[in-house]
Formats: sequence, C-alpha cells, structure tokens
Amino acid sequence: MSLLILAQILLLSGLWTPPETMPDWMRWATLASPMRHYIDVSYGVLLKGAGLDLRWDSVLAIGILGGG
Repeated sequence: MSLLILAQILLLSGLWTPPETMPDWMRWATLASPMRHYIDVSYGVLLKGAGLDLRWDSVLAIGILGGG
C-alpha cells in the first residue's frame, strides 16, 4: 500500500520531472506534497547557494503541511 502512495508522491515531487513541465492541474496538485517543497529547499540551498531568506515560502509550506 505504501508503495502505491509513495510512487505518486515521488512523481509529483519534481524530483524527476520539473513541475514547470507538468500540466496546470498537476502543478497545483504538487503543492499538496511536502516532498516538493523539501526538494525545492534542498536544491536552492545545496545546489544554488540560496539562503533560507529566499526559500522561506517552501519552509513555511513544509511546516504547515507537517503540522496539519
């Protein structure tokens, strides 16, 4: 059961396919996945050298999705 759910979350996270290339309805669905926001923060901080002051919106989304 977790494989079925985890596979969908991975596909919607933007790890393999960037959300910009997805259809509009699917791009909106990715916003409900905390993994998408985590990957956004990770790529921004580790690969691009952006600080958390530029990634605060994704950190806030992780906190909201994780707290609810």
